[in-house]
Amino acid sequence: MQDIVYKLVPGMQEQEAKRRIEFNQQKRLERGEDSEEDEEYATQYMNGTSDHATEPQPTSHDENCCENNPAAAHHRLDDAVVIELVPGDKSIEPLERPYIRLSGFATINTIKRYVALILLHDLTKYNDFDIFCNNELMGRDYSMAFILKTRWRNKPKDEPLKLLYKAHIDF
Repeated sequence: MQDIVYKLVPGMQEQEAKRRIEFNQQKRLERGEDSEEDEEYATQYMNGTSDHATEPQPTSHDENCCENNPAAAHHRLDDAVVIELVPGDKSIEPLERPYIRLSGFATINTIKRYVALILLHDLTKYNDFDIFCNNELMGRDYSMAFILKTRWRNKPKDEPLKLLYKAHIDF
């Protein structure tokens, strides 16, 4: 797809390569690293032999990684929801850390995967659990914000959303 854009817009590939080189040089200078890789990358990129998988990646996590790119914010700026995960049966062991803060966009599937990873040490067994709020089975695509507004609306705002996890039962 990117190749088509480069063919339709003349000079775009060269401009993009120059911008990337300048950006990488600036970041490397700030970190005190050598910039030889930039020149090598530029020649590969200009010749069209560079692949997106081989693009130089930042070597350290920059604190301002999301400042200019909201898509890379990793939902840090979303409304956070605090939940408490409580075992619904005595046969299921409680979590070591039952309180979790996550984005309001997180879904029940995310919670099920977390519980499966912590308790069973296998992410693929997330279907072995059901999540309940107020003794009502939550759908896998329900978001935390939706549950807060529809199932937890009469509770105090500072109280964490209490979700029970139980072993999956086929009906």
